[in-house]
Amino acid sequence: MPGMMPPGPPGPPGINTQSLNGGGAGQQMMPPMPGGMPPPPNQGGLPPSSQGQGGMPPRPGMMPGMPGGIPGGTQHHLPPTSIGGAGAPGMAPAQSPGRRGLDPDQMPSPITVMLDDQKSVEVNGGYFDTREKGAPPPLVTSDFVVRDFGNASPRFIRSTMYYVPNTEEMRKQSGVPFGLVLSPMAKVGKNEVEPPVTDFGNSGPVRCIRCKAYMCSMMQFIDGGRRFQCVFCKATTEVPADYFQHLDHQVKDLQ
Repeated sequence: MPGMMPPGPPGPPGINTQSLNGGGAGQQMMPPMPGGMPPPPNQGGLPPSSQGQGGMPPRPGMMPGMPGGIPGGTQHHLPPTSIGGAGAPGMAPAQSPGRRGLDPDQMPSPITVMLDDQKSVEVNGGYFDTREKGAPPPLVTSDFVVRDFGNASPRFIRSTMYYVPNTEEMRKQSGVPFGLVLSPMAKVGKNEVEPPVTDFGNSGPVRCIRCKAYMCSMMQFIDGGRRFQCVFCKATTEVPADYFQHLDHQVKDLQ
């Protein structure tokens, strides 16, 4: 049609050259460059050289048509950085948070622990008395002689822990299982006395009426020795007549 510019060379595939060349109301199109992309439409009627970024005119001291507003048209690029790797010169690399766990340098040596335990036994003449309430027994690697004062020898019973946490939550946090290792048929050591054996006849040993615990030195006699309180379940049980003994002011037998 008269007054229209001739169509330029075909552009890249997928672009509608007719809509680009046709333009809209108030828009003038630049002739497309040979073999390249057609120029962008002129927005707002401003010359292309006077448009800045976002349709605003360039600020003073800037080259027209340069994005970012860098004076002199020079674009500065920062060196890329990576997490945990080498970054910009003079900057320390990012460090990952420390791994929580046991420090081998802070753990005691097993050899040192066994030697120290043997020395503590020798201080007492090589003996371990079962009357010491709350005293942990020597290690199984130590050479000691047990003197029986009413409580079980550590050769027959041992606990996995001798300092028990007050709460169940604290025990779970420790990660140590709580249990007992029973060895009723264990052999006594050298220079040790065999546990005394008492025949209670057909009735058997005196036991708690509730939890069936056997009589031991930790049971507490009450009511003048006529009853005893179980150390495990706190229940009170009548003392059999053939087992009864009068008690003194210290709640001990008068024998």
